[in-house]
Amino acid sequence: SLMLGTLLHPKVSQCWNRLQDTIASSGEFAIPAFFLFLANYCNSVALDRIGISLAYTSKCIIPIITVLLTLAVDGLDAMPPIPALLSLIPIASGVAMASWNSPTFEKKGFAAAMLSSTAQSALNVSSKRALVKTGISGLQAQQSMASVALIISIAVSGLRSLKQRKTFNDNYANGSGSGSG
Repeated sequence: SLMLGTLLHPKVSQCWNRLQDTIASSGEFAIPAFFLFLANYCNSVALDRIGISLAYTSKCIIPIITVLLTLAVDGLDAMPPIPALLSLIPIASGVAMASWNSPTFEKKGFAAAMLSSTAQSALNVSSKRALVKTGISGLQAQQSMASVALIISIAVSGLRSLKQRKTFNDNYANGSGSGSG
């Protein structure tokens, strides 16, 4: 989608300029991009282990985590109004009730879903700070974060492939992968 958006833009002739702008702003968006990658990776793990209903039910907790992270980073000056805080209570209660007796509940899957939600909240907080600092548009910020997240994904996939290849080679050298076992 990043390449399609870049190439199918109405001003294709400015593709090189947009690419340079994306690269220039990607440094400011490296931390939000890491959280974007982490949120999506953990979400994939959660979907695989606990299914879509529980994984996305746990996403409802993102507003609560976002408030807590914002308070941790910005202090009490960032305190939302009391009615906004009170509106988070039914959200937390609903997530707890829905998760408690879910037939697909599994600790690792639920932990991945909660980590995904926390990473999404951290993405919200850190990307807002980077947007304010750089003054670029949301679309440009998304391009920068997607570019960096793509690089992280390629690196993680490459490392995983190397590890799998080493494991295969080690097993083969030990005779357990030769089919004679």
